Amino acid sequence: MAPLPWDQISAVLFDLDGTLYDQKKLRQRFLPRLGLHVLSRADLKLLKIISALRHAREALADGEISPFQDKLIADVAAKTGASPERVRAVLEDWLQTRPLPYLAPAKVPGVEAVFAALRASNRPIAVLSDYPAKEKLAALGLRADLVLAATDPEIAIQKPNPRGIEAAAAHFGLAPSALLVIGDREERDGQAAKRAGAPALIRGRDFERFDEPLFDAIPPLAGPGQ
Repeated sequence: MAPLPWDQISAVLFDLDGTLYDQKKLRQRFLPRLGLHVLSRADLKLLKIISALRHAREALADGEISPFQDKLIADVAAKTGASPERVRAVLEDWLQTRPLPYLAPAKVPGVEAVFAALRASNRPIAVLSDYPAKEKLAALGLRADLVLAATDPEIAIQKPNPRGIEAAAAHFGLAPSALLVIGDREERDGQAAKRAGAPALIRGRDFERFDEPLFDAIPPLAGPGQ
């Protein structure tokens, strides 16, 4: 791949799940704990709820439903026969909180160095996730200048809708074309970037790790008169 046009990039926005950490590695560590819990409690309904949450979330993203969180809970409750309260508890506990200790070992190699190089170049860093992101980012030991999630009231819609990317660009006072989007799903991150008018890199298509030559030598952000 050709070198990145850093002279045209003033900030970088990262997706989180599957981009900053490897989801396959996370699942290898976390799923045995989930399986043990299910077997010890004979709680097959838990697996049904988790599966339904994932499928319903994808459907709501495809449909670009906004706001989507309450509908997600209601749809999964209707599909599984669980109460909305239990569905919400499973979402928060098993999809957001319990995986946190397993994120750091699944971090994509080189990501800390890229964050450090971007910061040294005076380019702000944003993170935009379809899930709540602040706790996950902290668990990864990473820090961003702006952290957004599709669940935030001011976003309230998932990718491929470009609202989150547009919000990040506006926060930094930039045109979306000056915001490099780095994600892992062409049909979500790539399409959202395209619709916003932002350049994009997709993990699995353009790169696998952040210690590849693509990210070498990030130059300083040129200021007025430079």
